[in-house]
Amino acid sequence: MAKKPVLPQATDIDIGISAADRKKIAEHLSRVLA
Repeated sequence: MAKKPVLPQATDIDIGISAADRKKIAEHLSRVLA
């Protein structure tokens, strides 16, 4: 019970980035790396 497959959720919580912020960051990175 202690080990649940919630790595994505845990990562999101640990980083503290919302879905909208992650989308903006992804778009920014794609432009920078393009």
